[in-house]
Amino acid sequence: MPSPENTSTLPSPLIEIQLENEKLDQQISKSNDLIQIVRDQLVKEANKCIEEIYPEDLIRFKQSDLQVKRFIVRVRAQSSDNIVRPAVDAILENLRWRKRVMIRERTMETFPREFFQVALIGEAIEPRNHNKILYINCKTYRRQPELIPHFFSFGNALFDRIDRDLDGKRMVLFLDMSGMSIANADINFLRYYMSLLTYEFPLSLERTFIYDPPWYLKHLISVVLALFPKKLVKNVFLLDRKSALEIFGEEGLPKDAGGQLETYIHPPSKCPSADEYVKLYNLPKQVVEKAKKDYGIL
Repeated sequence: MPSPENTSTLPSPLIEIQLENEKLDQQISKSNDLIQIVRDQLVKEANKCIEEIYPEDLIRFKQSDLQVKRFIVRVRAQSSDNIVRPAVDAILENLRWRKRVMIRERTMETFPREFFQVALIGEAIEPRNHNKILYINCKTYRRQPELIPHFFSFGNALFDRIDRDLDGKRMVLFLDMSGMSIANADINFLRYYMSLLTYEFPLSLERTFIYDPPWYLKHLISVVLALFPKKLVKNVFLLDRKSALEIFGEEGLPKDAGGQLETYIHPPSKCPSADEYVKLYNLPKQVVEKAKKDYGIL
């Protein structure tokens, strides 16, 4: 975000977010005693279930105040009661989740080139305010139950890599719903990615923009947002094209949303082939044929 002296260039809700984030940063910077209390309790309990987590992940919490802070802030947003126990529980669950979804094994290099070509998820640096944008192109999504776990795993790998790259900085989530149809609308898809960034990568989002949703999806959006505590979704905004251009400009609006910003993620050089991926995960022939039809992949 721009510095305080530049806030006059931002719409008023974004000024409020900036000032609130600065206040939050000051607040958590004074939490060193609390951080150490949570860390000590975490290490004690994590060592009892070390087979359920990655030891490397526990080391991150031992060495980084940021990793502990972000979960303290997350549970504070949900409850004002004593937060040591909830913070420790939240971190332990996060550590177990990472092992459960094999996040250290299922890296970006384990997905075929075709997953990248779908361009369901993209990233870029937004030129006006120099924020990282995580772009989700909802209109390219198709409901195909057999592939959903694979797209979720792809998202896990991407979010984990971006989170490490940002190292405490926050990003903007841009959900592009322009041109969506009923065939694209899936509450579980939206809820998963919102939950992922809210609960597993807390304090990673500066704000979330939902761009140009059709009128018949606005109720679905309300349903999804109602599943989260109000404090965790207060920085979510609906945007039409006019307001998006006011915030991002033509050059900062993703190409697939009608702007100029390139969000395509180039696949790593050592990706498996589509055939290798299909065989590795034993995907049924009918799933492969439907993927070819819906996405032009596999």
